[in-house]
Amino acid sequence: METAKLSGLLGMANRARKILYGDTAFEALKGPKAALLLISSDASDRTMKQLINRSEHYNVKYRVIDDVLLNQAVGKTTAKTALIIDHGFSKGILDNM
Repeated sequence: METAKLSGLLGMANRARKILYGDTAFEALKGPKAALLLISSDASDRTMKQLINRSEHYNVKYRVIDDVLLNQAVGKTTAKTALIIDHGFSKGILDNM
C-alpha cells in the first residue's frame, strides 16, 4: 500500500466533493454513483456488518482502511465510513491499496 499516494487521492476526492460520509454514505450505497466504500478499521462490529452486507447486496466494492489514514486524509476526526462516488477516484484508490 502506497500511503502517500492513497492519502493524496483521498484528499483530492474530498476537495472535489466526491466522498460521502456516515448516514449519507449508507443511503447512497444503493445509488448508481456508489463506486467504493471505505470502512474505518475502528468501526464497531455491528456497523461493519451492516455496511458490508449492504455493499455486497448492491455490488459496491468495499475495503477496510486504517482509521488514522482515513481521518488524516479527509481532514475529519471521527469518519467511520467514506463512500467514493467517482469511478476514476475509486480506481486510483484501489490501485494504491
